[in-house]
Amino acid sequence: MLEWRHHLHSIPELGFDLHKTSAHIADKLRSFGVDELHEGIAKTGAIFSKLI
Repeated sequence: MLEWRHHLHSIPELGFDLHKTSAHIADKLRSFGVDELHEGIAKTGAIFSKLI
């Protein structure tokens, strides 16, 4: 997780203009096996579900 934090802090995005950060998080969620991911909520938000 330390590597993730360093990566996210290396992305120069401010305020709610977080497109690269949002894409990185979405990629991580997919790699964890998230079953359903809806991106672009309020521009850079996401909603996800993981079915057990």
